Amino acid sequence: MKRPGRNLVQAQSAICFFLGLTLAFGSTTLAWAQFTTARLSGTVSDPSGAVLAGATVSVQDLGTGYSQTATSESTGQYVFPSLRAGT
Repeated sequence: MKRPGRNLVQAQSAICFFLGLTLAFGSTTLAWAQFTTARLSGTVSDPSGAVLAGATVSVQDLGTGYSQTATSESTGQYVFPSLRAGT
């Protein structure tokens, strides 16, 4: 005859085991997700909301002075696909 508390102990053990696996694999995934570059994009428009094609857009790292420029497309969109992390 089974004791009624045995199933509860088995269920708690299984939950603890899967929680431990989740924490172990979850913490290693976070370490892989650290990047040193970023992507920046947007749309250039005038005060009336019309998009501006051919506009020059600049970004600058205030700490190092590094800068990069891009030109907006016919839709007003610009993209900096790979910027170094900074301020």
